[in-house]
Amino acid sequence: MIKFFRKIRRKLLSEGKTGKYLKYAIGEIVLVVIGILIALGINNWNSERLLREAAHQNLKVLKIIIDKDINHLQKSISFIDSVISQVDKLNITFQGNNTINEKTIFHLLELVIETNFDLKTNTLEALNQRGEFNALDEDIQQQITTYYSSLQKVIEREKISNDFIKMELQPYLLKYYSYALMNRANPWPTVQEYLKYDHRKSKIIDKSEFMKDANLEGQVFARFYQIKSQKEAYELAIITGNRLLKTIAILH
Repeated sequence: MIKFFRKIRRKLLSEGKTGKYLKYAIGEIVLVVIGILIALGINNWNSERLLREAAHQNLKVLKIIIDKDINHLQKSISFIDSVISQVDKLNITFQGNNTINEKTIFHLLELVIETNFDLKTNTLEALNQRGEFNALDEDIQQQITTYYSSLQKVIEREKISNDFIKMELQPYLLKYYSYALMNRANPWPTVQEYLKYDHRKSKIIDKSEFMKDANLEGQVFARFYQIKSQKEAYELAIITGNRLLKTIAILH
């Protein structure tokens, strides 16, 4: 092909057709530029295709992670419902409508159990670092962003609850109710091991002391508010997660 164009140029020059030669030379340059642009376009198209394929492969991995996330969140909601049940029993007790016994401390102890969601962002980071995220449709980009935003809210709500437990509720119970906590009826393995040689009579919470403890009642209410907010965050994350799973399923 190059020899063919060269022959044409020589013929035009030898015949003294300089004007035609210049027009031909310009035309040849234009053809070369067009060829380069076409090649670049094909290369870009191929690169984008490879990015989209890689992105969709990562979506399959993301689907597995979301399934696990939702399963964990559903278990967390079950735990929250159990804690709310303990709060209800304590609330009835504070109002004088329930008997105080060795189980009362267990209702309190369930309120100091922390929850920790393990946020995995490796796949999302991989999508961003390699430019695959931008290769996805805007709709699914928005859904992924919304989902991880909802998980961040889960983390934030859990931190608020866990900080309250460690800094307020747990120290208060250990300071004022440790005598009831150290009870052989307590099923916790650590307590059982610690009291394995203890033959002292177990104590239960003093009713008059408990009923007058407005500070504790306030902390129980605060814990109730926190876990209700946690549950809302869990439910929102599950909704956005399921919506994203449906979109991924359509794409595959």
